[in-house]
Amino acid sequence: ILVDPSQQGRGIGARILKMTCDSLSALLPIRTILAKVHVDNFISTKLFENAGFVSQTQLGHFHYFQKLLN
Repeated sequence: ILVDPSQQGRGIGARILKMTCDSLSALLPIRTILAKVHVDNFISTKLFENAGFVSQTQLGHFHYFQKLLN
């Protein structure tokens, strides 16, 4: 999720992520969303954790997260 630097810190990324998760859950028969975040991207790591994603593992330069849907 990329947000224009001038607009960062306003919750836009969190809203985009929530809308995406909600849409995927409503449109597709899936129960899990996976995310891959570069280990140096602390802001994205926090974004996914705050959205309910749980860290599964780190492989190389990436953290892998999982979120279970209702």
